[in-house]
Formats: sequence, C-alpha cells, structure tokens
Amino acid sequence: MALNALRGWNKVTSTLLLDMDGIERLREIKTKHAHVKVIILTQYADMKFYRTMMSMGANGYLLKSTTENQFIQDFNAVVFDNATVSGQGFMDEVQKKSSELKSTLGAREIEVLGLVCREMSSHEIASKLNISFHTVNNHRKSIMKKTGQLTLAGLANWAREHNVV
Repeated sequence: MALNALRGWNKVTSTLLLDMDGIERLREIKTKHAHVKVIILTQYADMKFYRTMMSMGANGYLLKSTTENQFIQDFNAVVFDNATVSGQGFMDEVQKKSSELKSTLGAREIEVLGLVCREMSSHEIASKLNISFHTVNNHRKSIMKKTGQLTLAGLANWAREHNVV
C-alpha cells in the first residue's frame, strides 16, 4: 500500500530502506551522507529495531501496511517539515503486539516480572509475595520461556520494550 504513494513521483529526496540489512545500509548512508533523510519502510513492528534505527539517525519508521494517505502525510513531514515520524500504524501494531504478549503471561507472572524489573532477588520476591523461593524461580523460568529471553537483563529489557511493566 505505502509504495503506491510513490508512483509518478519524478524526484524522491529521501532514501527508502526496503530490506533487513537496513541497519548496515543506514549506517553507511549516514556516515557518507549525513544530510540524507532516511525513512525505514518495513513489515516489522518491532520496538527494539525501531529504537535502533531511530538512534542511528533514521528520520522515519513506517510499516509497509501504512495507508497511502498516511504514507504521503508522513513522507511529506520528513521531507518538507524536517519532522521525525513513526506512523500511527506502527504504534498501533506495537500496542497490539504488547497486549498479545502480555495476555500470554498470568497475573502472578506479571507481578513477578514487575519485581524482577525492580531488581529484586528471588528471595526478596518470595518474601514480598508470600510464596516460596522455588515458586518464584518457576515463575521466572516460565516467563523466560514464554518471552524467549535467556537472561534476567534480557527479560527486564523485553518487559520495558513491550510495556508489560
């Protein structure tokens, strides 16, 4: 949908990155041509990838499913108004994805995850929730399995990125 908006344009003053080696391409473009405005056009509603691209200097991050009108509006904001855009479609997808991920965790798991994010130890969590140390560890293992995280630091980052806590 979004690409249809570019048909008929004689001059495109920004660069659209269309593939997954976008990080390397963005780095290369911004190193050689810092003035070039870059809009990431992707199918991935991934907050981590979004943050990486924006921190590297991308001017926009839009989903390929963005409507034609929204694409034109966001494209013009970047090109003519020097704005940085993330597109409503992207934010909607991130919210939907976060809600889906959060719904896979039980209420107690979310509670334990919140305390893990506050850097509490398993013993402290057990004491606070009046449950055993082993139950806390079982919750942590379950949460890590469901989220695909291998470390507590990764788990805390995941929780923040997905607005779970």
